[in-house]
Amino acid sequence: MRQKATIRVSIKIDKKLHKLELIPQPWRGRYWLRYNGKNSDKMPECTISKLMDECRKIIVKSEK
Repeated sequence: MRQKATIRVSIKIDKKLHKLELIPQPWRGRYWLRYNGKNSDKMPECTISKLMDECRKIIVKSEK
């Protein structure tokens, strides 16, 4: 059974969509990360701070 995400962040840059979803772990403050509907290979687990840092990197990369 696929677990439901409690936090979803979508970033649309030009025509490319980045969907980031956080699924809570049993430990408080830790999450599994799902990127575009698949488990993330780059960062399989994270905190909200790490997620926001990843969002910032996506946005900055698009501006270059």
